[in-house]
Formats: sequence, structure tokens, C-alpha cells
Amino acid sequence: MKFVIYDDQADMADTLKAMLMPLLPGSIVVDCAYSLEQARTLIDDQTDVVFQDIELDTTQNGINFALQLRRQFSQVQFVFITGYTEYFEEIFMVDPIGFIQKPFRQDRVHLCVEQIKRHLSIQEQQIAVSLTKGHIQTLLLKDVAYIENSDRRLLLCTTDGTVKYTLRMRMAELEPLLPGTFVRCHHSFCVNMNYVSELRRFSFVLKNGHEIPVSGKRFAQTREQYLAFLGSLL
Repeated sequence: MKFVIYDDQADMADTLKAMLMPLLPGSIVVDCAYSLEQARTLIDDQTDVVFQDIELDTTQNGINFALQLRRQFSQVQFVFITGYTEYFEEIFMVDPIGFIQKPFRQDRVHLCVEQIKRHLSIQEQQIAVSLTKGHIQTLLLKDVAYIENSDRRLLLCTTDGTVKYTLRMRMAELEPLLPGTFVRCHHSFCVNMNYVSELRRFSFVLKNGHEIPVSGKRFAQTREQYLAFLGSLL
């Protein structure tokens, strides 16, 4: 995972980074950007979270910059950092996953990290599967949007349909290993609800518009699990 802190006050960015690092898994990379140019260079399609300062020494504030980034990189989540409370209403245009007020306090940073972990739990989850006799592989679930049963194989797919992993096992064998963010909505499909934008009568609509079928037999249970998942995000 990759986090970027964008604050044009270098000392504030460095302070926040020092407070974040002990709270995050070692696999997470945290970079600091002190200017608009650095931010545009560091923030890309591999970035998971941006800690975005609001008051910037530019012609636009951090909220407007975040809106631009959201259009370019839909996967990026935002945590706003500021010492000015008058922006509280505006920040919700970006639908942030957190807010840290300056001056930074360790307890507030810790609470924000816990929010991020809950919101991005799929990014930290993984499963271990036996591919062949004596060969166990760990599969990261960060980009797996759905699993499809196809010709005696399981295809673990990203949102655009690209196959990330191929497993020679049955859905019934894999399903118990998956975290609660996955729901078996069809005999041939299991969906990661983190990537769902809408549940219809006979399908899940993913955030990219792609539809995954929901069987009539499984609809009631799928709806119940999806509502429980949405409730856990509140």
C-alpha cells in the first residue's frame, strides 16, 4: 500500500509521517509532498490514501485539488488535515475517510489510522491456498473485485475483468477462506462488496458499471449480507 502526505509546510508533513509510521504495517510506504509539483508526481494509480492539507500556498485549496485527483484516480481515499474548522462542511464534497486537525495529537492520529484500517480492510487481507501438493501460496485480496467459477477453475478478477489469480479448486473450498467482505451471490460468482455500488434484483453493479449476477435462490441472503456490510461502514 502507498500513502502520500501533501502539506506545503514541510515540518508539518514530516511530523505527521513520524506519528503515522509506528501505527502502520511495515508494508505501507509513506511519502511526503511539499509542493503541487511533488504531489502530482507522487500521487498515481498505486496510491491508496492521501493526507491532504487544505490551506495551500497555491491558487486552489486542498479540497479542489482532491476533487481533481478523485476524477483522475478513483481508488484514492482522502484524509484532510487542517487547523481551520471553517472547512468542515466543504470537505464532505470529497467524501473523505478521515480528518485530522492541527496541531497534530497522537491520540487523534491513532483514531484516524484505525478508521483507515477499517475502511481499507480488504487492502490488508490475504488468504493462503494450496496450489499443488506441498506448495502453499499467499494471495493478496487488495484488487480482487469478484471470483468467477469457469471451466473447473476459479478466476480471481479485478474490476476491469483482468484475471489476477487462477486457482484449480472449487468455490466451496475457497469460500470459507474469504473475509466477510466477500459474498457468494451466485453458484458461479463471489463478489467483494467493497467494489459494489448498487444491489439490484438480479445483479450487483460494481463501481465501474460492470454487473455480476445474483441468483434468485441467493438473493435474500445476499441482500442481508450486503446491508450488514453497509452498516459496518457507518
